[in-house]
Amino acid sequence: VELETPIVVLETSTGPSAYPRSLVVVEKGASADIVEWWQSDPGGSLDFANGSTELFVHSGGRLSYTHVQLWKNETSSFLSQHASVDKDASLVMSNVSLGSRFHKASVKATLAGPGATAQLNGLTYLNQQQFADHHTLQDHATTDALSDLLYVNVLDDTSRSVYAGTIVVHPEAQRSNAYQRNRNLLLQSGPRADSIPRLEIMADDVRCTHGSTTSTLDPSHLFYLNSRGLDHDSARQLVIDAAFHPIIDRIPNASIAETVRKAVRAKTNRKLQN
Repeated sequence: VELETPIVVLETSTGPSAYPRSLVVVEKGASADIVEWWQSDPGGSLDFANGSTELFVHSGGRLSYTHVQLWKNETSSFLSQHASVDKDASLVMSNVSLGSRFHKASVKATLAGPGATAQLNGLTYLNQQQFADHHTLQDHATTDALSDLLYVNVLDDTSRSVYAGTIVVHPEAQRSNAYQRNRNLLLQSGPRADSIPRLEIMADDVRCTHGSTTSTLDPSHLFYLNSRGLDHDSARQLVIDAAFHPIIDRIPNASIAETVRKAVRAKTNRKLQN
C-alpha cells in the first residue's frame, strides 16, 4: 500500500495528564506520511504529558513521520520515540517542539538492515522561560546504512535548550555513513543553548561526522535588511524563517511542510505582537 494523503493523529487532553502512545508498522514495500499533533485543549488544564511512539519500517518501506508538540506553556512534557529501519527501507522522522514549559525527548533510530536510511530532523522555537532537552541516538547495527541528523533551535527571552546526540556504530556495521548537526540561534543575550555531540565508533570502515554551531542575532544583518526596506520585526522574522527553512525543506510531504511552517509562524508572530 502506498498512501497518497497523510494520516493525521491529533492528541488533545482536557484532564490534568495525558499518556499518548502510537505504534506505526510499515510493511514490506509500503509507503506512508504520518503527522502526530499534540495540542492542548483551550478549556483543559493539562499539567503533565508522557508519550511514547514506536516506528517499524520493514524491507523496502518508506515512512515520513512528523511529530508536532504544541502543549500549553504550563505543561511538563516527556516524549520517547524509537524507530527501527529494515533492509533498503527509508525513514524521515521530524520533531517540531513549540509548546510546554519543560519538554524532554528521547529519540532513537536503529538501522537494522543493509541499505537502510534514516533522516532525523528537529525544529525547536522557545521563548519566555521554556526549556527543551533533546537526546538523540543514531544506532548503526548493520552494514551499509546511512543516517543524517539536523536539529535547529531558535531561542528567545530567557529560554534554554539542551541537545545531546550520539552516533553508535557497532563492530559489524562496516561502511556506515552518519552525519549529525546541531545549530542554535540566540535572538538576544538571555537564552542559553548547550550542545553535546558524541561518537562511539567500534568499526574501522566508516564515515561519521558531527558538528555544532551557536550564534546570536547579528545586528549588522538586521541593519542590512532594514536598509532594504524591511522594518525591525519583518527583518527579525526573515532571519528566523531562514534558520528553520533547512528543516522544513527536509519534510518530504509539501502539505505537511507548509502546515509546520504556519505553526512556527503563528508562534513567532504572537511573540512579535506581544
